[in-house]
Amino acid sequence: MSVILYGILLCIPLFLWRRWILYYPEGIAASSWLFNKGNIRFKGAWFHWLFARRLAELILGYWGLIPFGLGLIARLRKKENIFSLLWLLGGLAYFIIFAAGNVQHDYYQALIIPIVVWYTTLGFHVLLKRTEGINRFAAGILALICIIFMWAFSWFTMRTYFWINHPEIVEAGKAADSLLPKDAKIIAPYNGDTTFLYQTKRQGWPIGFDIDKKIQMGAQYYVSVKSTDNNWETNRLALEFPVLVRNDKYAIIDLTKPKTP
Repeated sequence: MSVILYGILLCIPLFLWRRWILYYPEGIAASSWLFNKGNIRFKGAWFHWLFARRLAELILGYWGLIPFGLGLIARLRKKENIFSLLWLLGGLAYFIIFAAGNVQHDYYQALIIPIVVWYTTLGFHVLLKRTEGINRFAAGILALICIIFMWAFSWFTMRTYFWINHPEIVEAGKAADSLLPKDAKIIAPYNGDTTFLYQTKRQGWPIGFDIDKKIQMGAQYYVSVKSTDNNWETNRLALEFPVLVRNDKYAIIDLTKPKTP
């Protein structure tokens, strides 16, 4: 009975989430592609990206596969074994059901981290516990090597996530932060990526277009970087509104004071 009750409780957030994402623009306008866009499920790319690149490389740093594999074959008490198996099957089902979403976005795998940690910990326990036929010193050295290499190789990939490939967005963000009011609403077009908007430390929109509508919704300033500085939108707004700053790296335009004809 408790299992059925837990199952119902687990499904409630799912149904609430599905209902929420139907709202637009607060939710997600299109979500069906998350399941199997391009029929990628069980294709070679699906196995490659989820089990090789994400699980083996990004999460476990290759060497973490050793304790993770040992954890999969670890002998547990009956209740623990059932719990672990159901948890593992749930993670696998998540990969299968949301095939395209998991392949396209690596942060989707955040939900399986607890499962991976559980089995990896079990593996270290198997490796280090007193068992006949196992050299304790060698097992300890192997466990230490696994930990060091797992962190090192995983970080070797993850460190690139923190690189700023376009430093102009940082410079433009600092300029906007120093010039504009703290409560200002900003349009910071960056192909829908909120990274640039985050650098301004303001609320707003990470994409342009429909500028008049956004002004009605509260947009007060338009900030663009060099990659978008020459597009028609920046040039048009520069003719219609006062330009606070414009150089070869970024532009800041005041949308609150239209120029008089």
